[in-house]
Amino acid sequence: MKNTLLVLAAAAILALDAGAQTSARLKLAVDDGPAAAAELESRGFDVLHATIEPRSLEVIVLPAERAWLRENGWEAELLSIGRPLVEIMGEPEAIPPGYSNLNGIYADMNAAAASYPSICQVVNLTQKYGTPQTWEGRDLFAVKISDNVAADEDEPNLVVVSNHHAREIVTPVIALSAIDRLTSQYGVDPAVTAVVDDNEIWIAPTWNPDGYNYVYYTDNWWRKNRRVFSGGTGCDQNRNYDNGWHNGCSGSTTPSSSTYKGPSPNSEAETQTMIAWAQDRRFAKVIDFHSYGRETLHGYACWNHPWDSYYQTEAILLSQQGGYGSSHRYPSADGEHQQWHFGRQGSYSFLIETHNEFQPSFVSGTAEANQLQPALQWMYERPIPLTGMVTESCSGAPIDATIEITNVNFPNGEVNSSGGLYGRYYVFAPNGTYTVRASAAGFTPVSQQVTITSSGGHVLDFVLGGGGTPTVYCTAKVNSQFCTPAITYSGAASASSPQPFDIGAMNMLNNKNGVLFYGFDSYNLPFQGGFLCVKPPVKRTPVQNSGGNPPPADCSGTYSFDFNAYIQSGADPLLVVGASVFAGYWARDPADFTGFGTSLSDAVAFAICP
Repeated sequence: MKNTLLVLAAAAILALDAGAQTSARLKLAVDDGPAAAAELESRGFDVLHATIEPRSLEVIVLPAERAWLRENGWEAELLSIGRPLVEIMGEPEAIPPGYSNLNGIYADMNAAAASYPSICQVVNLTQKYGTPQTWEGRDLFAVKISDNVAADEDEPNLVVVSNHHAREIVTPVIALSAIDRLTSQYGVDPAVTAVVDDNEIWIAPTWNPDGYNYVYYTDNWWRKNRRVFSGGTGCDQNRNYDNGWHNGCSGSTTPSSSTYKGPSPNSEAETQTMIAWAQDRRFAKVIDFHSYGRETLHGYACWNHPWDSYYQTEAILLSQQGGYGSSHRYPSADGEHQQWHFGRQGSYSFLIETHNEFQPSFVSGTAEANQLQPALQWMYERPIPLTGMVTESCSGAPIDATIEITNVNFPNGEVNSSGGLYGRYYVFAPNGTYTVRASAAGFTPVSQQVTITSSGGHVLDFVLGGGGTPTVYCTAKVNSQFCTPAITYSGAASASSPQPFDIGAMNMLNNKNGVLFYGFDSYNLPFQGGFLCVKPPVKRTPVQNSGGNPPPADCSGTYSFDFNAYIQSGADPLLVVGASVFAGYWARDPADFTGFGTSLSDAVAFAICP
């Protein structure tokens, strides 16, 4: 496969080398296409899956990758060099005009909101969530479509995202077409009206605005974002998500690679904004459009999932609805966007590879967009197998709880959770009987059994006990007398009860000053030779003395603090009904083995009841 030198005309080599970051599309002659593709992908190359043949395949490379191919004897034919898309459109035998620049995409989004203000609005997600701007200083935007668009209703949130990869210019067209259909046909088409009435639908036509702009005006084959690293430009945003980022099938660790996955998981502004958005909206369903290949991707590249067969079946059905037959496959890598949603929130999440080229004619791209709308409609309407809310028993407030399917083994650490304004969660699973467990710090876990069938619509709500069920967590620091301090409690946290809620500590050094400190989230990071169990910022109650036996030092000291009296004093206006509180003790220990002169207990988590 690599027994001849890379063959490129001298003029082509000079043209390629003239631009330090110019992309090139190459066709490689190989002995075994699938084997060569696997080898190149393991080295971080951007292999075009739809081009893999028994004796050839295509790649898009950056200069360092091109040099590696040349030095290692791969035989290649130059197909094209990256150029500004705006120049290519309209050239004979090239891409006819029609594709908008970045401002044109945003103009279409704003026009939809202006034309249908009661059901459509544009949301600046960067500003909404306080996440970083892109490398070139841009914000990220999405359109929200719902019958009561100004309100946050207890309805499933669905998301359609396009253009993680900059060069895939047909994908924003598909997203814009979806916006147009949902808005223009609302009140006209009963099926469209129903999904807009029953859901909150979010659509982001481009998730890589820096890259899209670069494709339009500089290099039509550019894939990544435009962040500058030492050794290269751009991160492959669809390799940057933490679910699978560390495994052997994630992207390249080399910044000059077309599939560079970034210096750390979730390192990119675009990724951070997506995660903040998802944590707020708790998306039930996710479709991520890419090109090309005309197939639906599901699951992982490296890992197995206990419900792989279920996701495969759903992917086949989705492809059929989009006119792609039964075409489906596993992804090219892990750390991808759609994997984050089903691995971190249990979403019904798929990647659809569209069209048979990155940059088809605009007419063909528009036809593809129209062809895919039935697939999106089908996704909007797909029954949700199981949903429910998790609330707190004494106030009815929603709880951010961990949702576990305890009779199924998830070997890759997949998790699910409730959250948002209503404490809602979603589970997409094959038919079967499951044991579902809801748990949260400060609450007694609750498990319930449910049988899921293909008709969907199963509801399983959880009510978790509040202030009456404190939970001890974290690790205490052994003190200089070889004792382990231990948090204690009695009673229940209440904003009105005359009964005390006593938080104390035992096994403390005698006759030493200490304080009960608290906050509103748990923590477990090294601190002063032990562990800090409360996430900063922390608040301190008045200084106490441990008492106990007279000197010498022993572990007869104790602390006690009536937290209900503190709540009801109004000393902290954040201590209100429904608040989750996390508290532990800090005290003096002059002979501390670690040299910090301090002692730390474990901690207690609880919720405040009325």
